[in-house]
Amino acid sequence: LNSAFESGRPTLFFYPKNLLNDRARTTAGEISEHLATLGRAVVTRPGSDLTIVGWGNTVPISEKVAELIAEGGKSVEVIDLRSLMPWDEAAVVESVKKTRRLLVVHEDNKTCGFGAEVLATVLEHLPGEPIVARRVVRPDTHIPCHFPSQLELLPGVRHTTEVAAQMLGLDLQWMDNTVKSKDGIMDLIALGSSPSDERITILEWAKEVGDHVTEGELLVDVEADKAVFEYPAPATGTLVAKLVENGASVPVGTVVGQIATEAKVREKALTREVVPQAIFRGEVAKGSSPAAAVSTTTSKPTDFAVYLNTVVSVPGSRVVGNEEAGRAAGVDSEFISSRTGILSRFWVSEGEDAITLGRDAFLKLLKVEKLKPEEIDLLICCTTTAPYATPSLASMILGAATPKDSVVPHAYDISAACSGYVYALQQGYDYLAQKPDAKVVILTSEVLSNRLAPEDPTTAIIFGDAATASLLTAGSGKKPGKGQRLLVHRPICGTDPDRSMHLVVPSAIGEEKITMEGKNVFTHGVRRMSAVAKQACEASGLTPAEVKTFIPHQANQRILDAVAKRLGVPESVVYSNIARFGNTSSSTIPICLGELLESDNLPGVTLLSAFGGGFTWGGAVLINPRS
Repeated sequence: LNSAFESGRPTLFFYPKNLLNDRARTTAGEISEHLATLGRAVVTRPGSDLTIVGWGNTVPISEKVAELIAEGGKSVEVIDLRSLMPWDEAAVVESVKKTRRLLVVHEDNKTCGFGAEVLATVLEHLPGEPIVARRVVRPDTHIPCHFPSQLELLPGVRHTTEVAAQMLGLDLQWMDNTVKSKDGIMDLIALGSSPSDERITILEWAKEVGDHVTEGELLVDVEADKAVFEYPAPATGTLVAKLVENGASVPVGTVVGQIATEAKVREKALTREVVPQAIFRGEVAKGSSPAAAVSTTTSKPTDFAVYLNTVVSVPGSRVVGNEEAGRAAGVDSEFISSRTGILSRFWVSEGEDAITLGRDAFLKLLKVEKLKPEEIDLLICCTTTAPYATPSLASMILGAATPKDSVVPHAYDISAACSGYVYALQQGYDYLAQKPDAKVVILTSEVLSNRLAPEDPTTAIIFGDAATASLLTAGSGKKPGKGQRLLVHRPICGTDPDRSMHLVVPSAIGEEKITMEGKNVFTHGVRRMSAVAKQACEASGLTPAEVKTFIPHQANQRILDAVAKRLGVPESVVYSNIARFGNTSSSTIPICLGELLESDNLPGVTLLSAFGGGFTWGGAVLINPRS
């Protein structure tokens, strides 16, 4: 709008009302200074295998498709045109030069829709090039008022993903992951007043747990984004659970309560698209690639397996209790423990930093494994608190841990916040798939205490300092070798853009401090950690019920409890050491794994799940091959 005002030209501006209520797309402060140049597209997600072009409501659809396709091992670039006249021909052409595949997604008619202009222009600019081009559009008909019928006509995540998978040669199957009522229990689903509603707020329950309810009777007053309305009882029975209390706000689709009923459960009215779980089998569809067919999985030798051998940790040397951590923030020990589950945390002392902690963890691992630095092939360092952008923390740790002129491993940093360890597991797995005789070390080194604002109760009481080192090796899937403890299934990782800066760790020690909008991080974290944990289980052919130990990122005990509840695993299988360590970002999961390995009481199935700033998320399954 600012650019339209500045242009001085008559401008037609379309408001996609679904986006107006999308809290994930709020604009940061100083709105008057924001300018989106007319005719300049923006790449909302970079990629290399397929270009998806959209605008308005189809941009979040395209981003979700890219997220799903990433689970099939392919990379999708998403371009938001933002303006149609003028439109950014150069950006789209340049992207298609790279990917050789173009998919345009829009809600306009197929005939004479603007997507045809995009396709034609790109093909004119790339004559003779082997380009695959497709459209996902609305058929040449009107949009009905009945929303389930709209889902049949307008572009959605499911259909767009299917088209993208065909273009990329992926074998896609869907697994239904919708909530279903069973055993006489009917779930009460949070519904909006219209398809544009993203969230609802429970104003007041009209019934208490144990009350008899009659079908059609007022059950709860609800406020949505667009209206206040009454939620009637969908069946006659007894209210057995209120899962969301008065005043709480939850996303549409959340289960807010349950009714015990003998009535036949009827299909709930749809207020948004329900997307099943995407499962990629890794097969290539014939004729889908513009050139030769490309395998969708990393090539690896027959009977290949990756193992986690050892994990060691080195925390900061200073133990800080709740009383000290909360003093400047004006909160007491009881407040901290009840809100976070944390009793103490480790902070660095004078002379300690991310380099020294990482060095000590690396040397400790070498000593335990009786290895020399030159025997390591790859070192991946996960950190959000490196002292400098260059040199990398991995390079500085090697410099501190190895003699001058010695042979050192290939090394680099990875910045994926609290999910860094799972990201590194995936990269280490893929490296070993290509070099099965290699040895990979994953370092995490996080010093957050010197970036905290002591007076901020949302962050100063949460974070701690620690480094860890893990050794990954490859071997036979039939029989582990000496020292190979846990079989690693290839992790699943992904990213959601954090456009509103909900969680910020400054790049350097200084006046800027860590900031966090706890409520938004909590909500997004619980949803993502539980979802990726389920995906990791499904990718391994398992169910959460088969998990013997669940290690979520130690963010906050309330988050751990909420994720376990959503995942459907008992509290007894959830591994938590947050009371002693606090949140040490990418170091939390390996610290837990190290304790597990040291106890030598390895479960049959261990499930990892992480969520961090960015937003990044990842999950993985580890198996005890000897159980």
